[in-house]
Amino acid sequence: MPRHGSFASTLVLVAIAGAVPAALAGWGPDGVMVRLTNARIPVVAACTDGGTGTFVGWQEASSYPAGQIRVQHLLSTGDPDPLWPTDGALASGVITTRDFVDVVPDRQGGVYVCWVESSGSSSLFVTRLDPSGPVAAGWPESGLLLGAVNLERGRPKAIEDGGQGLFIAWTTGSELMARRLGMDGLGVGGWPNAPIIVAPYHWTEPFRLWPDL
Repeated sequence: MPRHGSFASTLVLVAIAGAVPAALAGWGPDGVMVRLTNARIPVVAACTDGGTGTFVGWQEASSYPAGQIRVQHLLSTGDPDPLWPTDGALASGVITTRDFVDVVPDRQGGVYVCWVESSGSSSLFVTRLDPSGPVAAGWPESGLLLGAVNLERGRPKAIEDGGQGLFIAWTTGSELMARRLGMDGLGVGGWPNAPIIVAPYHWTEPFRLWPDL
């Protein structure tokens, strides 16, 4: 959970367990510290790593509300993965405002990271980090742009595709969009290398465009 203050902010992942086995001694009643920073942490997401560990992603707002996207890999013990940077891997070093972040395992030791940049208009991005933390080969350093998104009409939704890729859906405010990506960032299973319109907009009242997968 994020904690904000005028001094250090601490990102803590809380263990949901009544008792902590000796093998998981790194976990405590208050969770484990993922990142100690003077920056604010306005958005956080976590997911399984596909095994017994956890990926944690967050927006680290060093010049609030603008900042960078970082991700840390925690082992089942609650300890940070020694292969990953101590401060968390950079999913995107672009300094900007973000209102949404999500993480999805690729089941190969890496993780997909999705976020919305909201400097001016809001845009949805995704990238993949390899099992040691760097942005995977072939992916843009600043993230793959998926398109415009309207958070007032609903938050994006990303899930595993049952292989090593992911499905992601979002709304532009006028249409529902979706895309399926493989580990190389390209369409798989017959999906194009561009978003598809799942549902065009038809004026009805009341209406709410909120994708789910």
